[in-house]
Amino acid sequence: MITIDDKNIKEEWGLEPLYGNYYDNLMIFPSIKTRISEAHADEDGTEVMYGQAYKAEQKVSIKFIFDTISGYKSFMRYMIDNNSVVLYDSEIDRSFTLAYLSCSSFDYYDTYGVFGIKVRLS
Repeated sequence: MITIDDKNIKEEWGLEPLYGNYYDNLMIFPSIKTRISEAHADEDGTEVMYGQAYKAEQKVSIKFIFDTISGYKSFMRYMIDNNSVVLYDSEIDRSFTLAYLSCSSFDYYDTYGVFGIKVRLS
């Protein structure tokens, strides 16, 4: 079961993740921020200060399948109205804090639709 802020996404909005990229995007470890370095004119190479590594900002796209336009619109309003939401996936027993950035794709067919959202992971 997948929930957003303890709301089952299937029951609340008629959504299911498009599994082709869902776990790929959520489970990738973030890059680290560029380390402080100095390139002295009178020395070869670059001196890098190796201290604690800090995670870089991580933006990902997640795609969903939806049953109805009204469910899609309601979900999008929810995402826009909240600064951040918590997505929980019981399959992997993990939570992700998501901040909505944009709707990255949208396709609608006779009986269902597919859309993607771009989010910042925290």
